[in-house]
Order: sequence, then structure tokens, then C-alpha cells
Amino acid sequence: MKTLRKKLLFIGFFVLLAYSSTALIQADTETIVSDTDTLSSMYFVRYREDISYYDTNVTVVLNSSEPIEFGVCDEGDLEDWNDSGDDLVWYYNVEDALVRTMTFVLDKGTYDFCLLNWGVNTSSYSITITITFDPSNTGGESTIWYVIIAVIVIGGLIGIFLFMRSRRSKTQQPYSQPSTYDSTKVYTPYQSPTFEQSSYAAQKPATIAPMGTKVCQNCGSNEENDAKFCTNCGSQM
Repeated sequence: MKTLRKKLLFIGFFVLLAYSSTALIQADTETIVSDTDTLSSMYFVRYREDISYYDTNVTVVLNSSEPIEFGVCDEGDLEDWNDSGDDLVWYYNVEDALVRTMTFVLDKGTYDFCLLNWGVNTSSYSITITITFDPSNTGGESTIWYVIIAVIVIGGLIGIFLFMRSRRSKTQQPYSQPSTYDSTKVYTPYQSPTFEQSSYAAQKPATIAPMGTKVCQNCGSNEENDAKFCTNCGSQM
């Protein structure tokens, strides 16, 4: 039964690990802008794109014949700045870009990817914008779900580690048998009782009566076989 529970524990752990790993590493890549054109002096161009996922990794590859400026702002901010002169807030901005690869992270929203030519010459350019995202990360609750999965996986790893450690400590514990030995007591070898034989000096030789007589048990004198009493001590034969 214990072996079966152990096997089920390991199988469940690896299934959970495989599921959580798949969920955590799931990602997709998409090219949202790929353009080659020219940009006249004192003009700008913008590419408006929707980002549908949180924590989206953005990679921009820009090649330009003249130094131009690249930036990312909220939808419509560039036009508002151009019309009214309001301050323009960039999420990402690089000035005097020629040949450059740029990476940054954007959350869910609609953005304007902008190129601005402040030079005196017309610039030829090519731009490619690629995003890498988790298709399931369309709301903040998915982050909490990933945290829960990570906690479950880490808890499972700790539980298995503690379980294996306890089993190992039990296996390596030396076997000890309780002992009743008292170090303060003097032990003597066990001796079985034996028949105690009297010394040779204390032994009495057996009295052998002549034929036709019997011996008095009280005084040891020899009497006739038909004697009723001892003639020496008077004891009854």
C-alpha cells in the first residue's frame, strides 16, 4: 500500500510539473509591422497597432540611411502634440537611430509606433516590429494563476524532498536493542545446583553383616536373624 501511494505521488507530481511548465513557457510570436519607405525632412510616420496581451515583448529592427527618431506613445498622442504642442509622453524613445535593434515590454492597449525625421535630408528606411506574447495572458488574473501554479510546484518539490529525507534517516538509523544491564551490579557466572558429596573423611564405611545375622540399625551390633530386639542396645530390630 505504501509503495502504491508513493508511485501515485510521483506520477501526480510529474503530471503537475508537465502541465505547469507547458502553461508557463507557452508563447507565440507575430510580426505586426514590416515596411520599407522614405521619410522626408520634418515629417513623421506612425503605425497604429493593438496589443492584446499583457507583458508583451516587442522587438524593433530599424535600418535608416539618415539619423531618425523612433518612439512609442499612446494612440493619437503624436497628432495631439503636433496640433497643440502638448507634451508628448513616450513609452520608449530613441533619437538619432540609424541601424538598431530595440527591445522593450508593453502591456495591453493601442499604441502608435512613430518615426520622425528632424534632419535636412530625406531618409530611406526599413522597419520590422515583432511581438512575443503568451496567448492566455489577456488579463491580470492569469498572472495570479501562474503564481498559484508555481506555489503548488514548489510545495510539491519541498514535500517530496522532506519525504525522501525522512525515509533516508529512518533507513540509516542504527538498530538498538534495550538492555537491562546494570553497570553498578556485580554479575557472577550462573551455576546450576549440583549434588554435594561429603568428604572422604566424613563418610562411614558400610557395615557388612556375616551370613545368617542382621545388623542393628541403632548401634550396629550383629544379631541373629530371628532376634526381635537388639541384645546390645535393646532397640527393636
